Amino acid sequence: MTLSASNRRNLRHATLGVVSLLFCQLCGVANADDTPSAIWSPTELSETLRTGDNSKRTVSFTLSGDDDVDDGIRLIVSDNLRPFLRTSPSFLGEDALENDDDEASSIQVTLIFDIPEDVPGQILEGSIALRSLDDDEDDEDDEDESVFLAGSLPILLDIQALGTVTGGVFYFSDSVAVSDATVILVFSESGATHATTADADGLFIIDGVEPEGAFVVTAEDGSGAAGTAQGALLEEDLEPSVLVLIDQPGAGLIQGTVQFDDGTPASNALVTASFPETGRTQTTLTDADGNYSLTQLQFDGTAIVIAFDSATGSSASFSSVVAANFPSPTINLILQTPPFVNPELVNNGFTDGPDGLTGWYSSGPVQIVDRDLVFGSQAN
Repeated sequence: MTLSASNRRNLRHATLGVVSLLFCQLCGVANADDTPSAIWSPTELSETLRTGDNSKRTVSFTLSGDDDVDDGIRLIVSDNLRPFLRTSPSFLGEDALENDDDEASSIQVTLIFDIPEDVPGQILEGSIALRSLDDDEDDEDDEDESVFLAGSLPILLDIQALGTVTGGVFYFSDSVAVSDATVILVFSESGATHATTADADGLFIIDGVEPEGAFVVTAEDGSGAAGTAQGALLEEDLEPSVLVLIDQPGAGLIQGTVQFDDGTPASNALVTASFPETGRTQTTLTDADGNYSLTQLQFDGTAIVIAFDSATGSSASFSSVVAANFPSPTINLILQTPPFVNPELVNNGFTDGPDGLTGWYSSGPVQIVDRDLVFGSQAN
C-alpha cells in the first residue's frame, strides 16, 4: 500500500503517542514512584529517509531514580527497527552514568540509520527502551534481575525508495545511436534536475532519483541536434524508461501561455507538440508566469499542442500548423479540470438484474465488461 504525504503525517501523529505506551506494556513497566525513568530529548523522533541513506542523529535522555542503574543500562531497539537502526554504543556502563553532583545523569546517544538500497518504501513505527543492569547480572540476556526504565523514545521511519530512469538517445532521421549525448532530466513540479551522459550505444541511466512525478528529458549531441521526451517517476513505478529522438534544429516556433480556468498562470506545466504527419514530438515546461516556447521546430505541418498540469490533472489541447508560410503560431491554452467519472456502472431495471449487461450499449473505444470477470465476485 502506498501512502500519500498527508496520510503519512496523519499516521505519524496517530501512532507516535501509542508506541511508547505499547512498548512499556509489553515490558511490564509500571509508572511507580520507585521505578527508574528516562526523559528523552527530543521526546519523539520522526525521520524521512531514502534508500541508501546512512545518517546520524543525536538524542539524549535524563535519568531519574538513577541509584538503581549504577551498573549501567542497555539500549533495547524494537525488532522492526533493528535492521535499519544501529546505536552507538548499545551499552552504557557505570562510568557513563557517574555524576559528581549526585544529580540526575544526562546521556547523549548517537543513532545511526543505515537503509540498504534494495529496501522497499515503507513506514515503520518502533521505539528504543532502556534496561538497567545490576551487580548480580552475569548474562546480558538474563532479564530476571534487571528492570526496564519507564519512558522510551518513539521512532517513526518513513523509508522512501529511490528510482532509476533509463533510456536511449537516437537520431530521428536514421535511428542511429547518439554516443556521448548530454542528457538532462527536469521534474516539472519541483524543478529538481539530474544530468548524465549517454554511453557509446546511446543508452543512459540516472539512478538514486527521488520519485517526484512528471519529468522532461532533454538530449543534445554537441553539434546542435537536440530532442526531448517526457515521462514520470512515481512510487508505483520506480523504473521508467524514455526514448529521446534528436534532430537538427529547424526554423519553426510555437509559443504562448498556459492558465488555469480561473486565470492564474500554470507554472511548471508540461507542454508537448506532436506532429502526426512525421511523428516528431517536442516537450517543454512553462515558466513561473505560465509562458512556454517550443523552438527550432521543423516545418512538419499539423501540430497538436497539449498542456498538462501534473499537480491537478488539468489539461488543454489545441491544433495548429507549423509550415514555411506559418512558421510561428501563438497558442494560448486554458487548463480544464477533468470531470468526475463513476468508477463503475450499476445497471438498475434491466432484465438480468442490477449487475447484468443486457441493455447497455457503447460507442467509440469503449468496451463494457462484467465487473466480476475483472475483479472477481463482490458483495453488493
